[in-house]
Amino acid sequence: MIVGIVCVDENWGIGKKNDLLFHLKKDMEFTIKGVVMNKNTKEPLLVDGKKVEQIITLTPDSACGATEMIYSLNTKDLSGADLVVFEELYYGDELILSHSDFDNASQTVSVAPPPP
Repeated sequence: MIVGIVCVDENWGIGKKNDLLFHLKKDMEFTIKGVVMNKNTKEPLLVDGKKVEQIITLTPDSACGATEMIYSLNTKDLSGADLVVFEELYYGDELILSHSDFDNASQTVSVAPPPP
């Protein structure tokens, strides 16, 4: 499972004075779009010719919280690949947050080779 959209400052700080930098308004509908990217090729990961992606809609019941985006895929043919999930958060049609950093180690999953 690969999870996360995080709003950070230039020093990777996530808050100030015990508060977060960004809050979603409760009771408003948001859409999160995520796609698994192949860090080695810098292209979306394709399985059976299709992008590995998720789109979920959420309506927060508080200003702070979390949600999961679960990507299930067969990694048999991906030995040695590094995968990164890019996410975008929308309110209606407006993009309000995005994560698209190939170099973010905490968002990278390395696929181990299968056991002998």
